[in-house]
Amino acid sequence: MELLKTKKHFRDWARAASIKSSESGFELQIERLLESLNFSFESTRVGGYRFKNPEPNLDSLFFKFNHAFFPQVQGDRHMDFVEADSETPWDLNSYKILEPQASQKQRQDLDLIFVPGLAFDHRMTRLGRGAGYYDSFLKQTSALKVGVCLRSQFFSQQSLPRDPWDCPMDYVLTEKFIYKRTS
Repeated sequence: MELLKTKKHFRDWARAASIKSSESGFELQIERLLESLNFSFESTRVGGYRFKNPEPNLDSLFFKFNHAFFPQVQGDRHMDFVEADSETPWDLNSYKILEPQASQKQRQDLDLIFVPGLAFDHRMTRLGRGAGYYDSFLKQTSALKVGVCLRSQFFSQQSLPRDPWDCPMDYVLTEKFIYKRTS
């Protein structure tokens, strides 16, 4: 593999990769993580996401939580999480990502937030789409941060570029493994 050095190179690689998103394997890993943290589908206030390729599609898993919250863009690099379920009306935002309609109840005191990314590395660095919404939100929350990606999107040897505003994950979850931040 050619050496990838910049965020642009990594984003181009991730978008060009032929990745098939599936829930296969993720349900078991999410259950293991919840159990290890003493969290449950019934009581945990979880931040989910509505997927956009090449992110794993975990929609039906997020809807198993009794208290599921999803991002809603609120303005320039600002988003909040609002409570929603499978019956909630959804709109496509300007990034072509589904979000709960604006009238839904806002709530930021999450226990756990699943964070999508184009790639993650062994230092728990996340490569997002580049707009900064998640980094801005993650700096304001005390929720455990769990990056979600396919195993092929996790770099165990190579490091992603990291900027001062990038917020590292506490865990990275793939369909096969759970990685925990060590420092």
